[in-house]
Amino acid sequence: NGMVLYYPFLNGKADDVKQVSTFTPWNTTNPGATWVTNANDLPYKSSATPSANSALRMDLGVFKQGDFAGYKLNMANADVTVDPSVDAFTIGFWFKTNGVCIGGGSSVLANKDYDSGNNPGLAIGMFGSTNNCELRFNTGGGGGRDELQGFSVTPNEWAYVAVAVDKKNKQLYAYLMDPGAGQQNSQKAMADARVNAIGGTRVGLMGFGDDV
Repeated sequence: NGMVLYYPFLNGKADDVKQVSTFTPWNTTNPGATWVTNANDLPYKSSATPSANSALRMDLGVFKQGDFAGYKLNMANADVTVDPSVDAFTIGFWFKTNGVCIGGGSSVLANKDYDSGNNPGLAIGMFGSTNNCELRFNTGGGGGRDELQGFSVTPNEWAYVAVAVDKKNKQLYAYLMDPGAGQQNSQKAMADARVNAIGGTRVGLMGFGDDV
């Protein structure tokens, strides 16, 4: 099926079914994260087997280590962003926010230094104001950016987020399936500089809840 990494978050564990990556907290002593297993709190509810599904709740405002919060995906042996044999890839995940957003933006995921959207790499950021949050899908490189903005997120509701990069045809695709705002899709052409820089820091790391 072409799937490279897969984290089902079964029974409160972050294990890659493909066994080619790891998903661990930046701060291993005090990660600021808890596993949610109550069926009513999960993105897909299963009253029959509630223990089979879990979600990871991160406290990104408190727990930091070396200026990093949240988790890091180490995919050094399976980084599709830099693999020249991979023409296109998609990253998808379930996401829920409490509605507290920072106007200047905060990282949902990134393989780059997201202090500037122009920095090389790929990122999804959350911007806006409290209870008025939006996601932005960013690619940077060559002193510029190609970005898709304005994806509304409903507070305290699960939404499915996906970003796809077609390196061969130089296209960025963004998808957000939100129960309140509905399905939102968009597409944008990418400049050569952004395609060439999609690997970000090129060290096989992607931050979740922070940049790298």
